[in-house]
Amino acid sequence: VNIELSRLGRRYTEVRSTAEARFIAGYRTREWLFAVNPTLGVGLSDGQRGRSPDVHLGTKLARSLSADWTVGVEHYAGLGTVGQLSSGSAQDKQLFVVLDRTAKRWGFNLGLGRGLSPASERWMLKSIVEWPLE
Repeated sequence: VNIELSRLGRRYTEVRSTAEARFIAGYRTREWLFAVNPTLGVGLSDGQRGRSPDVHLGTKLARSLSADWTVGVEHYAGLGTVGQLSSGSAQDKQLFVVLDRTAKRWGFNLGLGRGLSPASERWMLKSIVEWPLE
């Protein structure tokens, strides 16, 4: 389980402060990775506390290119809230082609994505940079 707290500027989101619980499960072989990442998120900003948590589902399928590099696809879906799932066209769905590098001292995930529903942005670029705390 991964717990995240965030605070973003108004130009990025209406709900500036949030908390998320990410449950991560996967299966890995020497060549393949399949992961499922259901997420529950709550708004912590004024007017958001006490609302039903948002439900998101992420999945990933990746193939190893070498010991440090993988390439794959990631799918993300904003499904609505725990109390009321959204209809298909109102769900925020995206598909990304991703490149990952994992090394001892640092790693990154870079992806180019396309929105799959009217509720999604048309094109997206995402990146994650990580430094292990070992």
